[in-house]
Amino acid sequence: MSVSDGPDQRFPTTHWTEVVRAGFAPGTDGQGALSDLLVRYLPPLRAYLTRVRGLRPDEIDDLLQEFVTTKFLAQNLAAQAERSRGKFRSLILKTLQNFMPLFILRHALQN
Repeated sequence: MSVSDGPDQRFPTTHWTEVVRAGFAPGTDGQGALSDLLVRYLPPLRAYLTRVRGLRPDEIDDLLQEFVTTKFLAQNLAAQAERSRGKFRSLILKTLQNFMPLFILRHALQN
């Protein structure tokens, strides 16, 4: 799925060896692979949230920070990825779409 025409805003091709490495426990070479995944996938996620969801930059920053902390890190999203189930971008987008209502509700209750 291409979110826009810009090269930084397209989801990258899934490199499954990198996804598998990123799913390893902390303290392994998985941390470097996880960092690489985030660098590659955050710009298209930001574009998706801007274009498709119409969120403001400050909302996107807050949402992505919490998404990365709770899903990528705490729940080890990369370890949940299975090549047989499709592209990594599909997993990330579906996880983000499921995460958004809870995030929006939590932040609405705080205000």
